[in-house]
Amino acid sequence: MTEVVERVARLEEQFETVTQTMTDIKASLGRVEGRLDTGLDAVRTELQAGLADVRGELQAGLAGVRGELQTGLADVRGELQTGLAGVRGELQTGLADVRGELHAGLADVRGELQAGLADVRGEMRTGFAEVKQSIARTDDRLDTGLADIRLEMRTQFRWVLGGIGGATLAILLAIVGQMLFGS
Repeated sequence: MTEVVERVARLEEQFETVTQTMTDIKASLGRVEGRLDTGLDAVRTELQAGLADVRGELQAGLAGVRGELQTGLADVRGELQTGLAGVRGELQTGLADVRGELHAGLADVRGELQAGLADVRGEMRTGFAEVKQSIARTDDRLDTGLADIRLEMRTQFRWVLGGIGGATLAILLAIVGQMLFGS
């Protein structure tokens, strides 16, 4: 049993050594944890300071960019307004030129139309005068022809009446002769 007691005593020593080692490890872990917390706090502080610096720089940069954009936009607006004013002026000048050319062209067309109409009227008057002369000549010819036809018809009518009258007289004499002299 002595052996068992010796063994238990050794095991107790080993247990105390292990317990002491674990206590030492816990203490070391506590110190490491403290150092980690301190380091993490320092890193957090540095990160927050760095982020604050970055935010400040970004805000300053954005403010600068905004200012440059606003200035650029104002310049572009000014150039556009100037350009539009120039284009308006050119368009108005061009429209005035086109109006002038249209008026001149219309005046030329009116003049040509009036001259053409005057020519057509003259030609129509000449044509109508020729037609009237032709009608008058035809009328004269018709009057002469009709007078000749009337004269010819009167003559033929007289001949026909004379022939009918003679024939009628001969027939009447024959009838009267038949009645008087009877057969």
